Amino acid sequence: MIRAAKWPLDILPAKLIKIIKKRKEIKNNSSKMITKSTFLRT
Repeated sequence: MIRAAKWPLDILPAKLIKIIKKRKEIKNNSSKMITKSTFLRT
């Protein structure tokens, strides 16, 4: 029971970390695009 319960707990953080990393990458890319567009405007 303990081991079976431990498996999802080990898998979930890894998935969450991947999702968080992807979201951070998307945020970085969008912020870069915003800075580029504002830089070109000035």
